[in-house]
Amino acid sequence: MLYTLPFMLRAVMAVLAAVDVRTLEEGAASLGASPWQRFIQVVVPNARPGILAGALMVVTLSIGEFNLTWMLHTPLTATLPVGLADSYASMRLEIASAYTLVFFIMIVPLLLAIQFVGGERRAMDRKTRP
Repeated sequence: MLYTLPFMLRAVMAVLAAVDVRTLEEGAASLGASPWQRFIQVVVPNARPGILAGALMVVTLSIGEFNLTWMLHTPLTATLPVGLADSYASMRLEIASAYTLVFFIMIVPLLLAIQFVGGERRAMDRKTRP
């Protein structure tokens, strides 16, 4: 979590900096919205692209994280990257190929989703520019 938290925060903070959330939140407060309603109905929808992009980035980085899991794994808690490294080290190339295929099946849709969210955000930015 400590490794990936900055990536999540960076994505969310970038989106919140681009949108004037404080003004929108003050407008909702002047219309009688409670703090909880302002958060759920104003802040979260405006931060959604950053939350999605950050979450996808964190999941992608977590799947591929190797150094920390290599140091902390046990035979009962071996992760996919550790299994891949072990299969290459023991020259079991058929198992390594299967691990690589699993990696591709997991990572490619996540990377495509990141591209989609980024494209959606750029399209929104083009619409709001004067």
